[in-house]
Amino acid sequence: MFMSTNDSDHHYPAIQNAFQGGLGAHLQALPQAWQDALADEPTRRVLQEMDAFLDERLAQGLRIFPLRPFRALLEVAPQDVQVVILGQDPYHGPNQAQGLAFSVPDRCPAPPSLLNMFAELSREYPDTFTRQRNSLIRWARRGALLLNTSLTVEAHKPASHAKRGWEAVTDAILARVLREPRPKAFLLWGSHAQSKQALLDSHPPQGPLLVLKANHPSPLSALRPPRPFIGCGHFLKANEWLREHGETGIDWLENRVPPEPPPVSQDCPPAPAPAAPDALPADAASMTMLDALNPLQVTERATLIQLLDTYRWNISNVAKALGISRNTLYRKLHRLCIPLSSQSEQDGVAAGRQGP
Repeated sequence: MFMSTNDSDHHYPAIQNAFQGGLGAHLQALPQAWQDALADEPTRRVLQEMDAFLDERLAQGLRIFPLRPFRALLEVAPQDVQVVILGQDPYHGPNQAQGLAFSVPDRCPAPPSLLNMFAELSREYPDTFTRQRNSLIRWARRGALLLNTSLTVEAHKPASHAKRGWEAVTDAILARVLREPRPKAFLLWGSHAQSKQALLDSHPPQGPLLVLKANHPSPLSALRPPRPFIGCGHFLKANEWLREHGETGIDWLENRVPPEPPPVSQDCPPAPAPAAPDALPADAASMTMLDALNPLQVTERATLIQLLDTYRWNISNVAKALGISRNTLYRKLHRLCIPLSSQSEQDGVAAGRQGP
């Protein structure tokens, strides 16, 4: 096994999800239906080029994730796909990427995009939502194809394998799904996923198809108009549509444990338990300032309040989900006239002294 020359990996003593080469062997391990989907000459040629490219990068001592690039195809057969969720490329940190879009092992803290997906789920299912496991294998095995548009990435270099050929491979995978008569929903979040609209237009589906679009769940875009991810309602809309067409839909909240990966290691500590909620008293003085907000700010305010509710008004967790410091979040709350408890205000002063 090669050793990475990247110093930033030296504090990860047991990196378990690095690609080891031999893309052809991974292809041969796929179910026959997926192998057939990737068997046409143009796609095979691209895969051969990708195999050579990956081997070249490995020979240079670079670390590549994930261990199994085609993991999404191992978890669900083409005829069983009910929902397609498209990501961009795998997580580029050690022991994160599993080969399933947005998913990380349970022993790893949830990345901000995944936290925002859980926040949206709690908004759509307020009465039944429970804390979710970070591994989304359970969704895949219930009929969700969790596919990235690029299937590999180099350590600490996001999008490093984009436009290298993976896009043609994932096009072939999606085209195979579209040939199934079963009703299916495509959830296209962000520009990378929405670039597949051209494929949908050129490959008329054999069965009913629902296409839902929103911003990517990343903190950089989750709240941004005109189609913010937070508040999109896609999980519920997809299930309602599927059930109208005679399908079961995906039980997004089912937390039953699938076969477990290796034991917890020191490189990825378990995520902390949710903190207790802060109180939210009424603040008449702040509410009288709402008239000064423009319509865009009113929308942003409502969306942010939903996010605060999801994280039970824990400022640190909300700031992390948005990818901003606590000080920046406090300024945003003040600008949007969102009142906080006195205890939260004291915490904000402390955060200002300590930094984000």
